[in-house]
Amino acid sequence: MSDFNEFWEEQLRDPEFRDEYEALEPEFSIMQALINARKSSGRTQ
Repeated sequence: MSDFNEFWEEQLRDPEFRDEYEALEPEFSIMQALINARKSSGRTQ
């Protein structure tokens, strides 16, 4: 396992950190939808 993965798992054990990270899920979903739409239409920017 990489050092980053170990760090990330440690951070996610903190309930406050995990709550804040999970609160960003709607924003991440929107960004991923935009990325997918650009890819499917052949656009890069």
